[in-house]
Amino acid sequence: MKPEVYESLVNLCTDICRRNCKKRPVWIADRGEALRYKVKSDEMLLTVHRWFARKSCPGNWLFERMGSLADEVNCKLGV
Repeated sequence: MKPEVYESLVNLCTDICRRNCKKRPVWIADRGEALRYKVKSDEMLLTVHRWFARKSCPGNWLFERMGSLADEVNCKLGV
């Protein structure tokens, strides 16, 4: 993924949070733990397609960076 594309993804996620009055995205890499997590009203839980279908989405490269994605969005949101 080119840096410009990744930055666009960060900006898109930030915009989605703002439009939905969410103060922070939450990333939990473990599927079971993530799906048991009680999401607060001002949070948005990040999930990946591979957890719900026999797919490899979003691919290992991005999957390994989901925590960084959440951190960067949180930074832009002022968290």
